[in-house]
Amino acid sequence: MKIVVLLIATIVHELGHVIGAKLVGIRIKEVGIGFGPTIFKFTQKNVTYKVSWIILGGYVIPEKHGENFYEYSTTSRVILTASGLIMSILVLPLLCMFIIHVMQGNLSNIFIDLEKMLNPFYSHPLQYVYHGIESFPTLIYSNDFLSGLACLAEISFFLGIINAIPIPPLDGGSLLLEIIEKVYPNARINQTRWISIGYLIIFLCISMPVLIVLVQRIKETFPIFIIGTFLVFYIVKRWRVL
Repeated sequence: MKIVVLLIATIVHELGHVIGAKLVGIRIKEVGIGFGPTIFKFTQKNVTYKVSWIILGGYVIPEKHGENFYEYSTTSRVILTASGLIMSILVLPLLCMFIIHVMQGNLSNIFIDLEKMLNPFYSHPLQYVYHGIESFPTLIYSNDFLSGLACLAEISFFLGIINAIPIPPLDGGSLLLEIIEKVYPNARINQTRWISIGYLIIFLCISMPVLIVLVQRIKETFPIFIIGTFLVFYIVKRWRVL
């Protein structure tokens, strides 16, 4: 069930970006769910919709992308980027909780349940981010449909929080770079370099448990450790010439 809920939350997040693009007049070229080999795709009104095998995240490609993306105004770029976060963190969770409490006939308890849902994030943010989807759902209701909606609200909020982390290429990182460019107009930010750094940071965060084991058992894992160090050195060397 969590895979289906995760897929729905991802689709809604990307829908947020599409809505944001419409609001500021940015034409969308492609909307994708997942990465890797394509399962199927279709084109409607000059927009290509694609679903790939590795359903981890999604993306929206505007008509002007890459370096040409910066031909759009800063305000337009910020709205396009932030709209996905707003959809994931605010709109979908609030909508799910509203539907749940309307069906239960107790709207007065909606803020109590919202507080329960958000409490793990406020109390232990690092633990919340690290354990993530494993701990959901924390709110259980009288039937599976309502519990599924609660799980959708929690996973959507979680995805929004992860995407808001100020590391490129996440939405939060893109917003951070936009803010820096707005505050310091003369600053020349190499987007490719910062995105490469972001991918490296994300990789290190994901692989941290493995790295800890490699260091603890250095005598047995020495060859793997050497190969890994060489790969990191190669990536950094490539980054320096970008």
